Amino acid sequence: MPSFSEKPIQRQIIILILSLIGILSVLFIVHSSFAENKKRYKEQLDNQVARQDIGIAIYQQLSATEVLIYKLNLMDHPRELIIIKKRIDANLQIVKNGLDVLQKGGTFEHKIETNIPGKDALQLQANYKKPQQEGYVLEVLELGSAIFNLELQAQLLIELAGLRMEQDEQQWKNTNTHIQNLLKAIDTILLRSQENAAGILFDSQQKMKSLSLQIDQAEKNHNNFRLPLVGLALFLSTYSIFITLLRIKKAIQERKQAEESLQMLLDTTVEGIYGVDLKGVTTFVNPAASKMLGYTAEELIGRENHTLIHHTHSNGTAYPATKCRILKVLQGGTLQAVDDEMFWRKNGESFPVEYSSTAIKRNGEIVGAVVNFHDISQRKQAEKKIHTLSQAVEQSPVSVILTDINGNIEYVNSAFERSTGYSAEEVNGKNPGLLKSGNTPKSHYQELWKTINSGQLWQGELQNRRKNGE
Repeated sequence: MPSFSEKPIQRQIIILILSLIGILSVLFIVHSSFAENKKRYKEQLDNQVARQDIGIAIYQQLSATEVLIYKLNLMDHPRELIIIKKRIDANLQIVKNGLDVLQKGGTFEHKIETNIPGKDALQLQANYKKPQQEGYVLEVLELGSAIFNLELQAQLLIELAGLRMEQDEQQWKNTNTHIQNLLKAIDTILLRSQENAAGILFDSQQKMKSLSLQIDQAEKNHNNFRLPLVGLALFLSTYSIFITLLRIKKAIQERKQAEESLQMLLDTTVEGIYGVDLKGVTTFVNPAASKMLGYTAEELIGRENHTLIHHTHSNGTAYPATKCRILKVLQGGTLQAVDDEMFWRKNGESFPVEYSSTAIKRNGEIVGAVVNFHDISQRKQAEKKIHTLSQAVEQSPVSVILTDINGNIEYVNSAFERSTGYSAEEVNGKNPGLLKSGNTPKSHYQELWKTINSGQLWQGELQNRRKNGE
């Protein structure tokens, strides 16, 4: 039986053991809580990064679509309408895919053009899990409804543009009035759509900042609470500390990698992006914009933008800042989409641009604008060549047929209509075999397709039949 003097020692040992067990238990609880919170924050942060990537893709496709829609007002050939319609449909399909993922969750895939040497595009894959409580579900639903309406309005605009090409001057004026009214309606849809897309981006950025702060605060609280306790129970908790530090380091590295990946995505996009405040002073600029303009970011930020790069019209006349379409958005918030103006580089050279200017709002008030632009020098030249070639083919005295890879007719010129009696509407989508007269040997056609399918030029004579049987 232990003596009375031994009891305090035993009691002290028991207290010490219980204290150490308590310290280890607290350490374990704190560590487990921190690990669980960190994991949850990390998953939420990754989810918001995916949400932001989808929002950026939607915003870019809307910006590209608005420019295409304004081009419809300048189209004067059916072939151009077909090309524009396909591009609009493709852009809106990407937007709808993104909205579907934002509403239901899932994987969003999108190819993004870049200026990385040897790599023309990056394949974006965003895995998004819709949270139980989503702050911008209403905006996503509104955007989906707006896109559906935009598709209908764009289709009507394409039909009106096609109709205008076939009308005389008096009819043309009436149709053009309808087109201008429709463009105003589409303007409103596009403005609301881009505001909703920007709202999604802004909400994701705010949540990412909040989550980063929560992770930092959790790390700080964990360290402040852990280190004193580790000093009391170092011999029992060394391994736990080591593992915890490794996990913290890994979490920081993963977060930095995620931030670097997002920054690389923004830095490598071929689209120039810069922002201005209410006075037109540049507030931020991406590398693509700096490269196209010939200025460093430091030379652009803090300077009045219009007088630096947008001071003169393409015809050489002065372009007052009071009439600048980029800056008009600061006064009324009206979306501006332009492809008929010039920007000026640092070396004095000018280049044609396609740009859009969208208001940045905070608490319902305009605080600046963001401008997206492209150097469209090559596109302008290509469009001019395509237009010239299209006119040459259409006015050619020789019949011309264009087919797809399956041999179905996509286009015929006027000479074909005159010589065969068939209209373009009657033959589009059909096989050229409808012209067969039955007087050309079957082996002749076999030789023709064999030559064409091998990538070579076939030249020869066929005996065809007109619509009237001749």
